[in-house]
Amino acid sequence: MNEERSPLVWPSQQTRTRVQDQKNNGAWKKTWAQYLSSLELELTRMGSTRFAVTWNDPRKCDGRDPGVAVWFSRKKGNEWRWQDILGIENPYPTVDDIDTAFKRRVKAVHPDLNPGADRAPYDALVDARKQAIDFVRGTMDLPKDFVIASDQYKEARQNLYAIIGTIQSLRRIERLGATQLFEGALHGFAGALPQTASESSHEPTATR
Repeated sequence: MNEERSPLVWPSQQTRTRVQDQKNNGAWKKTWAQYLSSLELELTRMGSTRFAVTWNDPRKCDGRDPGVAVWFSRKKGNEWRWQDILGIENPYPTVDDIDTAFKRRVKAVHPDLNPGADRAPYDALVDARKQAIDFVRGTMDLPKDFVIASDQYKEARQNLYAIIGTIQSLRRIERLGATQLFEGALHGFAGALPQTASESSHEPTATR
């Protein structure tokens, strides 16, 4: 689910703008809510399925820092590999079907039951189980592994609009057919949004 988070989570690889260097753009007059709607539209057009806008909402914290960071995901084309990994043919399985398929395959790849075995197949099986359950429960998500941030302007809504402009420029490169340039440019914004405690999950155990 797309969301707003407060306080601001700034990407560690990006330097901050000094207060004395921040500027104002009086031509950008729309509200935060209007720019937020525009952001969602642009990210959807770029293939993003989930995003989180982090900023210092003055209703929740000290809003003097106007920085905004938008963390987002993109489709990778492998969102449905869980069906093959788990060996599930039913396109609409139940959680019980998923657990049964997981238990049927986990014994052969679990590191505790197969000392010295490569851990990669087990990790893939665990990820496939999570993706399958998320699909059934309607909570399928992709990691927010890209971030675009701005603090060049004195108002959060103007920084949000600057981010929208950046995304529009990236999409313009893509529309021109320069796929490699687009992917290369986007790679410069790679960065994973730190998980909250509620997003962390425990590793499943093997069935003995």
